[in-house]
Amino acid sequence: MSEKPLHVRVAEALGCHATLSYTDHGWHCECHERSHAETGPLFGGLVLRYDTDWSTTGPLIERLGIDVWLDASDHHVWLARRGHFDGPCPEGGGPTPLIAACNLILALHAAGKLRAA
Repeated sequence: MSEKPLHVRVAEALGCHATLSYTDHGWHCECHERSHAETGPLFGGLVLRYDTDWSTTGPLIERLGIDVWLDASDHHVWLARRGHFDGPCPEGGGPTPLIAACNLILALHAAGKLRAA
């Protein structure tokens, strides 16, 4: 398989141990507390959709102090940045506000500026 999907990479940046199920071809959270997974009989521990679900990512955006806005020069790009950050701040971008926030979370993780949630 090629690169992991965005929502799985975000979950892993937040501390999730995600595995690909060969029976249903879905990504599952294998964390003990399953804090990165959908619950209920229909979901079976599937990794949360940080890239498409506001109810999942909205509270994370608020907790991390992320600002998201539409780029004034290109109205097809959303940008995300941490509002209160000391020093150079990574930015994220994408075609939707959630994808921009996800890309910022990955950039913060890569820069060592994100604590596991």
